[in-house]
Amino acid sequence: MCMSSRAGNSMQLVEEHTVLLSLHEVSPAYEDSVVASYDRLKALGIDSYTLLITPLLEWKRNLSFEKHPMFVDYLLSLDLEISLHGYSYTTKSGRPEEFKNLDKKQTASRLRRGLKSILSNFGVKPSGFVPPGWVAPKRLKTALANLGFSYYAVGKEIYTLSSDTCYSTVDIVISEKEKEPSLEDSIVETEIGGPLQIALHPLDHRRTKMYELLEELVDRLDYKFYSYCDYLTQAAKAE
Repeated sequence: MCMSSRAGNSMQLVEEHTVLLSLHEVSPAYEDSVVASYDRLKALGIDSYTLLITPLLEWKRNLSFEKHPMFVDYLLSLDLEISLHGYSYTTKSGRPEEFKNLDKKQTASRLRRGLKSILSNFGVKPSGFVPPGWVAPKRLKTALANLGFSYYAVGKEIYTLSSDTCYSTVDIVISEKEKEPSLEDSIVETEIGGPLQIALHPLDHRRTKMYELLEELVDRLDYKFYSYCDYLTQAAKAE
């Protein structure tokens, strides 16, 4: 479980030359690509980032982690932070905004299902939560706090739930899954050391732009990479 700041209701900018890195939609659907992503990140010397687990991607029962115990064992062997990324990722109609139209009771129920799946299959409690589509209704905060999550991230902000401290980055780079993302604005920020969140998708290992950006951040711009939990724990200790 992450440590968090004791200060309440405060906004803090993440340290300069910092990347909060996460790998989204970690699911048996992308098993080979997750392995390839880990290998590429390891080759860059990046060993702290968050695995965002989607327990039942697109409501497909064959993608339940219960049916893929060897993949679970592999993920646990990486010793990386595990957090929750929705339950199915999509709505029943297929839109990537799973929580947008759920009421309070439905929101809590969906989160409990995701939490239960990770606990039963991985034997660990997820540290935090990043909502699919980065859409988080206000009621999500209370539901997450009640279930004991440490933080949630929406867009440029990361909210700690035990202290109401908010950490912010100057930009967020989100993989577009099916195509190369536009990185021009983010590249400008990196030249002055601006802190970023970078959201990788497993299929990015087949393309070039995202990993070229990571290589640039490591080799030329001297950025440090953290999982959400590792950064929040470090920030709490520094206070």
